[in-house]
Amino acid sequence: MPVRTREATEEDARWFAPRLRQGDYDEFRAARAEPILDQLLDCLARSRGASFVAVSEAFGPICLFGFAPHGLLSDKAAPWAVGTPDLTRRGRALNRFGKWYCARTLELFPVLENYVDVRNTASIRWLQGLGFQFDRPEPYGVEKRPFMRFWMTNDV
Repeated sequence: MPVRTREATEEDARWFAPRLRQGDYDEFRAARAEPILDQLLDCLARSRGASFVAVSEAFGPICLFGFAPHGLLSDKAAPWAVGTPDLTRRGRALNRFGKWYCARTLELFPVLENYVDVRNTASIRWLQGLGFQFDRPEPYGVEKRPFMRFWMTNDV
């Protein structure tokens, strides 16, 4: 069953907030003190139109993701993604379109980088499959839990 993507809206953030996988929920709580919905709305706003929803014919919306520039004049963007528990059922499809979106974004931003909670093993596996590299874990966020910086460059 295919997975399609479309642009994300604030309504999507409101829909995803109470339905996140436990690993994504825990990661958001460890990183920032704001409510999950506020963090998702901030991700959408910072992504400036580069945020999307993956929708499975069988399961409905399964992934909310995007790319947020680090700053107005920065050559870096922060990839981010959260999903529902049904996300793991569509892993192969997510790898295909994840690679496509990363490649398109690297055409605009030569460096993609962000941080992932080491407890979020499903996200780490997915990021590895997309080709991201990882630094050693360091304390990060409001809870000072171990997070790893992950990154990818366009090697131009």
